[in-house]
Amino acid sequence: MRAISLSDCEGDSEQNELRTLQCQLQKTNQLVAALSGQLNELREQVSNTRHSTLNPLTPTVAISVQI
Repeated sequence: MRAISLSDCEGDSEQNELRTLQCQLQKTNQLVAALSGQLNELREQVSNTRHSTLNPLTPTVAISVQI
């Protein structure tokens, strides 16, 4: 009976570890998505800035990056 109880504890521990890893993976995916969005925004701003230097009558765009 003791062996069954140890086996159950190990199973619970593995399930907890799996849940923790899944949670960390989900948070990492969210961070990657946020950074990808910021990178795309920065690319667009840089592109707009390059276009505005070619055409001096176009107002410039300030570039800001949040990390």
